[in-house]
Amino acid sequence: MSSIVKLPLFPEPPVVVVSKDDAEDELRVRDVYIPVELEERYRDLVKRRQQLLGDAKLIGTDPLPILRFRGVYYPTPPVDLTNLSKCADQTAATIAHDDVTVASYPKAGTTWMLAIVHEIITHGKGLLPVANVEDVYTWYAATDKVQDLMKVEKCCHVAHPQIIKEHSLFGQVMHKQNVGRYVYMCRDPADSWVSYIKMKSALFGKKDGPTQAGYFAAWMSDCAPYGGWGRNVASWYQASRRYDNILFIFFEDLREKPHAWIRKVSEFLGVQLTETELEAVVAHTSLSAMRGEQYQPRGLQGMRLDCEKTSVFENFDFVGRGAVGENRQTVDPAMRELLYDWAYLELCRYGGMDPILKRYFGKQQ
Repeated sequence: MSSIVKLPLFPEPPVVVVSKDDAEDELRVRDVYIPVELEERYRDLVKRRQQLLGDAKLIGTDPLPILRFRGVYYPTPPVDLTNLSKCADQTAATIAHDDVTVASYPKAGTTWMLAIVHEIITHGKGLLPVANVEDVYTWYAATDKVQDLMKVEKCCHVAHPQIIKEHSLFGQVMHKQNVGRYVYMCRDPADSWVSYIKMKSALFGKKDGPTQAGYFAAWMSDCAPYGGWGRNVASWYQASRRYDNILFIFFEDLREKPHAWIRKVSEFLGVQLTETELEAVVAHTSLSAMRGEQYQPRGLQGMRLDCEKTSVFENFDFVGRGAVGENRQTVDPAMRELLYDWAYLELCRYGGMDPILKRYFGKQQ
């Protein structure tokens, strides 16, 4: 049994582009449906959030407007409402049986896995010297400007199968049962959050970029981008238990045992790698190798142009250090505790999340 809980929209997005679906059903966004047994714990978290952050607002912390599509918030750019609608309606492109979609919540190793998939498909040949990582994949939900920058000079080893990038919830992607392959990357919520803030600060500069409190407030609300960490992870984890063409991977496992997990991904994709090819894939996709210029996505430059801001992006490595537990050194302990409590309750709303709850929170539902 579920209850409608009036959690305040804290903070209010600065600009919202609303899809027709949401304009006709405002309650779907304004109210949060949670199990009755969790209602009091949610109210306590909202109270703790207010005490910790005070009057922290999202307004002024992000130069980008926000769009709302079918009850989910997206930053725009990079996401475009029309293109997102096409993805949800499965009209953006035709998915073939051997196409591969790499999905994740933002800053959970998406670019890393995109590179791994490309290396597996090409048997470890590596990017051409003049290539950029965006030459090897497509992001159908992105704005036309971002997509145009991604298509500046396609110079990859293969044009087929397609490799597709995705951050949306499972229900809002071009998925058809038993068509294509899907690899989802899941990362510790606090580590993803720290990496996301670093990217935003580099993109817009420290003066105009998000404050830690402002973006923390955004994540702990129903305005969180891409549905929020818990909802995003839950949608893909539950789907991976229903469909055998979805592989759910933990970022931390891949960091600890890259050879074993890259081998598992290759087998999932139906690609047989020799030991020499496997070593080449591991070498070409090591985090040290991926911090080079070829892995600075062109599409983010388009976001900078849209914002008309000068930033420190030129000195920023889009692929971070990939540190596990990085948040312990960079996040205020009280804020970190509250973030984990919120993420834990978000997963508890969906049920069947015990493997993830045990991994990241040390307890089950």
